[in-house]
Amino acid sequence: MLCLLSANPLQAKKQPSPQKMMDVAMRCAYVTGIAEGSKVKPKYGSAQWIQIAELLEQKFGLDSEKSLNLVKQQYDKRARILGADKAYKDMLSLVKDCDREMAVILA
Repeated sequence: MLCLLSANPLQAKKQPSPQKMMDVAMRCAYVTGIAEGSKVKPKYGSAQWIQIAELLEQKFGLDSEKSLNLVKQQYDKRARILGADKAYKDMLSLVKDCDREMAVILA
């Protein structure tokens, strides 16, 4: 299912680190969850991103909760700096980026 979770050392140079993949998965799980709560229909939902995070936890022993807390802190900071409306609009626009990321992962 996940070509990015391959153990092939030749592919490892082309792939992001497992931690980076976890950070992306949790960021996308968070923003798609917000979008879903706002009746926006992303192509790939937060549940799919959480499944990827669970696979990364199992395979690499990473902590998805730590990544999720970091994402929440970043968006809380953005909301304080940019304002809640701007931060919310930015999150919704990131859903499209997450859909593209998932398409690459599933390829």
